[in-house]
Amino acid sequence: MDCSVNFAISPETQVVDFGRFNVLDIRRHTMSQQFKITTTKSQNDQCTDGFKVSSSFYTDETLIDEDKSLLIGNGLKLRLLDENASPYTFNKYSEYADFTSDLLVYEKTYTAELSSTPGTPIDVGPFDTVVLFKINYN
Repeated sequence: MDCSVNFAISPETQVVDFGRFNVLDIRRHTMSQQFKITTTKSQNDQCTDGFKVSSSFYTDETLIDEDKSLLIGNGLKLRLLDENASPYTFNKYSEYADFTSDLLVYEKTYTAELSSTPGTPIDVGPFDTVVLFKINYN
């Protein structure tokens, strides 16, 4: 297959920044930030076939809640939600985009949701975690 796709992640830094918050705030409610992935099908003479793309949000970190929450290690957990507020299962591929028609650009908005892990003390200070967006061509 001579076809491919290009991805653009917004924000351009590819970093979801929850900003500063205090322990009381995160214990009371979740923090959320949106990010967007735009996928563009290559347009060239060799790409005449239609195809589908499946994707997975991948991590090596510890998962809980049926692999729908990622433990960050500081008393917080991260979930990724689709446009219907349904949580994704980490490390599991599912259909992402269908380029078997005339569709050339597919855009999807996600919500990263940060919350406290019940019964776990929260370590204050800066933190980060890495989640990869992996794809397969079908």
